[in-house]
This record gives sequence, structure tokens and C-alpha cells, in this order.
Amino acid sequence: MTKFFVPSIHAIFQCNTHTHRVPKHVGWGTIHRIMQLSLLLFITITLPAHAITTELPIEDPAAEQRAIELFKTIRCQVCQGEAIYDSRATLARDLRFLIRTHIQQGKTDQEIKDYLVSRYGQDVLMETPMHGLAWVLWIMPFLIVGISVWFIARRT
Repeated sequence: MTKFFVPSIHAIFQCNTHTHRVPKHVGWGTIHRIMQLSLLLFITITLPAHAITTELPIEDPAAEQRAIELFKTIRCQVCQGEAIYDSRATLARDLRFLIRTHIQQGKTDQEIKDYLVSRYGQDVLMETPMHGLAWVLWIMPFLIVGISVWFIARRT
């Protein structure tokens, strides 16, 4: 029958001066190598998070100004409350690149907006056009308040 060595709790947690030393079979070269590999692994894993992406503006200043004005009218689908001009999301960066590409291809602002609406829906526009049920939703609160005031005034 084999006996297993199970150290006592006292032996595990005792703080002798000898317990903080490096064991003799592990040299400082090995520890140094482990630290180097750990640092290399950390840098390799976190490097993409620190990548800097630059957005190249259009060379024509008028076209770039047109692109900036268009950026302010397109809603970021990630942030929902911001225009892609203000957003730092990856999707907003991709949309800015897409809009610049379309402008360089000679497309009009309306063609670019139509393309984005066909791809992302009406919510991509910062100011959605009023049509259909939207009119009813905007007018309904005023109707309810008006009818309530009319009923209260009639009762008195």
C-alpha cells in the first residue's frame, strides 16, 4: 500500500525565510525566461486593442465637407443616439468609409441615403421622414390632452 504525502495546514501556511527563496532546481535564468514569455504573450494579446486606425479624408475639400455633413445625418446603429460623425464605434467608422467611397464614385447624397436605408432601414437616418402611422403617433398625445380638457371643462 502506497502512502500519499499530505502536508498539514500548518506546513502550508508557515512563513519561514526559506519558503520565499527560489528552489534550487529552478534557476534565475528560468524565471527570467518565464517572465519574458509572459510579457511577450501579454503584448501579443493586447496589441490589437491598441491599434490606431486613421480615417483618410477625401483629397477634395468640398467633397470632404459634403461627407462630413452627410455623417451628421446618419445615425450610428450601435450608439443609437449619436450620428456617425460623433461615434467611435467600429460600425460608424465602416459607414464613414463607405460614404466616402460612394462620394468618390460620384453618387449624390440622396443615392447614398437610399442605399443606407435599403440596407439598415429608416432608423439609419437621424431625421426619419413622417409618413403613415408616424403622424398618428405624433398627434395622438395632443388629441388625448385636448379631449381630456374638453371633458373636464364640460363637467364643470
